Amino acid sequence: MIARCISCSYICVMRYLISPPGDVVSLENGYRETMSLCLVDCLGSYAVSDRKRRLRFIREELNFELEPGEPEDAIFTEDCEGAGVRRAKAHLEALKLIVVSAPGFDGDFHVENPKGCNNPISDRIATLRKFRETCAKHFLCPKANPWSITGWHDKSDTEKHDYWRRRHPKAKWGFVHAGGRFRTVNREIYPPLMEDPDQCGPTMTEAVRAYGAPVKVLQICMTMEVSGQRYSDVAFGDTLGWSGSGFGDWFWGRNKFERGNYQKPIILHPEVRERLIEEFDCRPHPTEEGRSLMDRVRELAERNDAAARSELASIPLFPSSRGTPFHYSTFNGHWFRPAMEKGGVLIHSDQGTRRPTPGWYRHATYTAEMEEIYATTEHEEDIPGKCEELGKTFGHNSDQSGRYAPLIEKRRAIEKQFDQMERRKERQRAKREGFVLPRDNKLEDPEADRLIANLPRRRTDA
Repeated sequence: MIARCISCSYICVMRYLISPPGDVVSLENGYRETMSLCLVDCLGSYAVSDRKRRLRFIREELNFELEPGEPEDAIFTEDCEGAGVRRAKAHLEALKLIVVSAPGFDGDFHVENPKGCNNPISDRIATLRKFRETCAKHFLCPKANPWSITGWHDKSDTEKHDYWRRRHPKAKWGFVHAGGRFRTVNREIYPPLMEDPDQCGPTMTEAVRAYGAPVKVLQICMTMEVSGQRYSDVAFGDTLGWSGSGFGDWFWGRNKFERGNYQKPIILHPEVRERLIEEFDCRPHPTEEGRSLMDRVRELAERNDAAARSELASIPLFPSSRGTPFHYSTFNGHWFRPAMEKGGVLIHSDQGTRRPTPGWYRHATYTAEMEEIYATTEHEEDIPGKCEELGKTFGHNSDQSGRYAPLIEKRRAIEKQFDQMERRKERQRAKREGFVLPRDNKLEDPEADRLIANLPRRRTDA
């Protein structure tokens, strides 16, 4: 059956019939069990609220016809480096996207949306790539993936790291090449300018507390508030990282740009640190009666061998009820987002009003620190060095100040307008009182204030 897809501008062949939940895939000649399992497996990694959109991406790819009258299973049997890449490229071009070959580097492509917004494109490409990887895992198609660069699945972690470093020596704001053959360009998206970044974190944390979220959820929020670190850095903290500070008021987190190594110091809220000590003192020793888990982790920290380090890494600081760290979808969907909705927490910015996500902890902290640097630095030439140091504190892989500096400059421009308004009002007041204030005079100059005070008053009543 040939029909126009309601979400696309091109004509597609409705060969694959997929149920709305995405758990049943069938053709004209019957049910496809393996493909159904692949689809369920792929969609299961996304939030429930996002699965409908991801399913639409997959449905459109399955029903896209590269050649008229092609076999219904052509998408899974064709050569990935040949017809597979041509199919993916034609699919994106049918969506009115600009697909340009990146010259001289492993046959990857740059994808650009003429309308300007590339976020939906990135989600589509990532979903289709993941779906093909899932199909390969279930032996439905070859391991080679047309949405990935040649041989990416065979590269080691070191080779992958070296690859994107060579491919993007001047990568902007921490971009990591994940092996995608199709990559969006022109994604210089700046964060919104917040109305009051200093109050953003405390407001969100208080809303979570008022909602009655579990203690560990609240502790994660409090730690993100004081440290300004990513959710993954905080939520997956363990006793191995905590032992680096002697179980003090900070712990080593796993920086995502350092291959999971413990290289990022994360500050603990004082209340959280005290609560952690109490919890570990109350939890029993795994093998000895009358002793606490705190005794156990201190013993392991002193041993510091491979087995001890492995055991310490398996003990999370913020476990869920199952004893494992909170998955982001659980943390956000079950606790954080409902808390923001019930508390009526909104973020006011130059890009409108929106409901905050956990990422706003980090955004607010960084914005506030950047504002402090610009407000307290006397010489402008010292600002880049301070911004670089700030980036290291936040564990950035590249200089992020370029994203935030325009926001600070915008705020400074607004403040200058207010200063100009105040000076204008002062000049008007001076004229009303009988003398003219010099235009180049700075009111904070004591000498100028003395001269102005001694000026003779000009009578206006004749």
